[in-house]
Amino acid sequence: MAADKYDQRPVCIYGLIDPRSMQLRYIGQTRYPERRVKQHMSIDPWENEKKADWIQELKTSDLLPLLVILERVSPAFAFIREKHWITHAIDCGCPLTNVRSVKSYWRKSLTAA
Repeated sequence: MAADKYDQRPVCIYGLIDPRSMQLRYIGQTRYPERRVKQHMSIDPWENEKKADWIQELKTSDLLPLLVILERVSPAFAFIREKHWITHAIDCGCPLTNVRSVKSYWRKSLTAA
């Protein structure tokens, strides 16, 4: 069944951890975390060069990122909670690979709220 705006199954806010350093490197949201990790392993440098470089380093070492479920939430709150976790990780100094595309936008939207 395809996900749509009426699908009320919980959404997982998840993190990907570098198994070499145990640092949190990526935060996202999905209903299917294991499937999403596999998608991340299909490198698309046009999507996010920092993440692609990190994933390639892992693949070169025959490693996979570790998946951690940070929170399960209602779909209505998924973007808000993802934003919370990314902001928290940035504030804690985590070297997120998805920061390039969201940090300034989310910082502005948080201060405007």
